[in-house]
Amino acid sequence: MYDEFEEENKNIKKNIEEKTEKEEELESFEEEPELSEEEMLKQEIDEETKEMEEHDKKKKEFTFKADWTSILVKFGIFVLVIFALIFVYRQISTLFNRDTFSNNIVKIKDAAFNYYKFPNNRNIANDETLTMTLDEMKDLGIINNLKVNGDSCSGRYSFVDLTKKDNNENYDLHVYLSCGGKSEEKNFDISYNEEKHEEESKQLLYEQTRTVKDKAHYECPEGYTNLGPYCYGDKIVETINASPAYRVVPSSDTRANYKAQGYSYQYADPIVSKDESKLSCSTGYNLINGKCVKEYDASKNTSKEYSCDENSVLTGTYCMYETSVDITNSQAYCATGALALDGKCHLKKNYNISCVTGYKDSSMNSCYTKYNATKILSDWLFSTKTYNKGKNTALVMYEETSDSNGRTIYNKYIKKYIYECDNDDELVGTICRHYDEDYIKKSCSDGYHLSSDGKECYKVTNPKYKTVKTTYTCPSGYTRSGYGDNIKCVKYVKANIKEINKYSCSNGYTLTNNNKCVKEMEPTITDNDIYTCPEGYTKTSSGSSTRCYKKTTTDAYYYCSNQEATLVGDRCVIEAKTYFVKYNCPSGYSINGSVCVRNKGRETMDATYVNGGERTETIWSSTQNLVGWTYTGNTKYAN
Repeated sequence: MYDEFEEENKNIKKNIEEKTEKEEELESFEEEPELSEEEMLKQEIDEETKEMEEHDKKKKEFTFKADWTSILVKFGIFVLVIFALIFVYRQISTLFNRDTFSNNIVKIKDAAFNYYKFPNNRNIANDETLTMTLDEMKDLGIINNLKVNGDSCSGRYSFVDLTKKDNNENYDLHVYLSCGGKSEEKNFDISYNEEKHEEESKQLLYEQTRTVKDKAHYECPEGYTNLGPYCYGDKIVETINASPAYRVVPSSDTRANYKAQGYSYQYADPIVSKDESKLSCSTGYNLINGKCVKEYDASKNTSKEYSCDENSVLTGTYCMYETSVDITNSQAYCATGALALDGKCHLKKNYNISCVTGYKDSSMNSCYTKYNATKILSDWLFSTKTYNKGKNTALVMYEETSDSNGRTIYNKYIKKYIYECDNDDELVGTICRHYDEDYIKKSCSDGYHLSSDGKECYKVTNPKYKTVKTTYTCPSGYTRSGYGDNIKCVKYVKANIKEINKYSCSNGYTLTNNNKCVKEMEPTITDNDIYTCPEGYTKTSSGSSTRCYKKTTTDAYYYCSNQEATLVGDRCVIEAKTYFVKYNCPSGYSINGSVCVRNKGRETMDATYVNGGERTETIWSSTQNLVGWTYTGNTKYAN
């Protein structure tokens, strides 16, 4: 009988270990209000203490004489094991709940998402934004204090914004977290329509992977125990269904918390800038338009450039013009004024005219006819200024106006009779002259003939001859050059001179249009940082202690501290829920899934030898940061 109690002690220890290992699994489906770590451990210890008291009560019913020294030693070992398990549990809990920006941003996002599930908490129009600081979230009881790497997160400067994007209940959730002088932020697209709400209610799982190095070992089939190269297994002789154990959380109906109308504060990081007006430059530089500038006159090198027009060739500093020489070696010649052409002498003179009709105009060597001009009345013509207003008539009109001194004056306009001719004919007095080539008759005299174009009279005669020497004649200003067939006429004129100024600068300087050498450098900002706030925010304090905030009015509302509660009017209602806890088996049976197994007998077989090596394991975890595993970045919702 005493051995049965020792076996029961072992079962109690085993139950504690199983509860520690399954605690995270139970948290995934238990939706009752969260307990702190100390409360959970206290509850576990109370339950185990109660079991121990019941066990001791049963044990006292036996009347045999026990070895109390051995019992006390074993009990002391048992208590040490209990405290060791508690310490290990706390360390594991710390590792699995590391304080990071990512984890805390997700916590704020989940808390805000659940809070705004209730339409009364998100009563805004499209493009409007609701802001809630971390302090306000803690006041509502929807989140606890947050830390990152041991640094507390700011309740004033950490906040969440909810902006409505459309009428389909789609929102943008912006989380800003400031902890220990550092900050991170992230945007989430969320929806409260029925389709996406169902998805949000599912548990989000994170894909984790790790590389495992296996040693060479022996393996046994499922249900067998490996001992070296052999496998030992129990023969199953009886199985029964295990008894499920449930926990029932009763319903609750409590009065909701009431938050009166007040003010909401939105915070922003200050803008840090430099005072650009306080700049300094190195020696020799001047501050110009925000730059340090150093300049000096460029070095000038002057040269001369000679040029000629397109009809000449540059020769040294002169332009050489060339033309053909006029060679005279014939005995034929024409009288003065005649043009030698095709071996003939051509003489020209003006033609004589007479008028077929009309009158002759000797000054224009033309003929015209006359007719009376047309008498018409002109348009209004400005005549003169007058200060006496006269009478308006058909030929006189007065216009009232004022001068620069404000005095009233009258401008006088008149109409008068004028004469006009037709088709741009010439007006002479009241007579119009019409000139016409058809009125003219042209004639030549003294054996001259009128040219085919009617422009002149001409006569062709034979040239006269006399004996002369061969002469070479050049135009005025030209000089004969060369011999024989290479004789030509040349003229030298001084070439055009243009002074070319070339400017240069030292290395590192730039030549400007006004022949200055310039070098620019960035100035040094000598003033300290300037702290300002974004538009619409109020500034408090100064320097690095500057804070920026914006105050808005918030409406009064009811809310539930427990996220599981539903706000109904001014009441927080939680429906009763039943949770599965575990399966139990009668004494002498061991649990195998949902079946209780009683084993009897033993069988032996050879184990399988497996060589060692590396392999990759992949799992889906409800925790993003899992010790010993690497998050792949993939997520999914639990089925």
